[in-house]
Amino acid sequence: MSDNDITWVTINGQHIPIGAGESKDDAVKKFLAKKKEDGVDRQEKQIENNKKVADELNKDRIESTQDKHNKVIKELSQDKYADGTYDTATLKPVDYENGYQVTFCQIGDNYDAKEYDSKVNEFLSASSDGRVSAGKFEGTPEISFNVSNRNEAVALAEKYNQISIWDWSANKTALAFESKYGEDDPRTIEQWMKCEIKTGGTGRRS
Repeated sequence: MSDNDITWVTINGQHIPIGAGESKDDAVKKFLAKKKEDGVDRQEKQIENNKKVADELNKDRIESTQDKHNKVIKELSQDKYADGTYDTATLKPVDYENGYQVTFCQIGDNYDAKEYDSKVNEFLSASSDGRVSAGKFEGTPEISFNVSNRNEAVALAEKYNQISIWDWSANKTALAFESKYGEDDPRTIEQWMKCEIKTGGTGRRS
């Protein structure tokens, strides 16, 4: 069909083509049906595109520090992980030659995301290596930090009502005693007791 075979009619500003042998009514009906179909297609495509955009935004959404740490705590709560200190990124055991392992929260504490980030930053600024660890003691894991200065470590523990902090130098001595005399020797037991420096707290927010 050539352009010469087409006539046009204008209705409400819409230019509608009328083919050769086609009635005006049929041409208008066909035009309106096509317009409706195209509109539905465009709407469906837009909805589909919006879903894709939303999915991408959700993928890129930043997970809070507290959520990440809670996942680590949940994983370390399993029996396959022995008592000890673990890197939160790799879940591999961490050993320090010295310093004191300190925490501000334990399972059951309830901070909002902003509060939690603030506490993490406070402890990182006092830490010896800028690393977040997860210490598991008597089967219970908690987020912790290595602080080299004893007075600062004790002050932080007392501020956040913690039960105790862990002395890594004493830990080293206790391991040596255990290796030499066995875990049931009174001297070994005494050395292990020295590792836990009591601070008088309850382990919960005061």
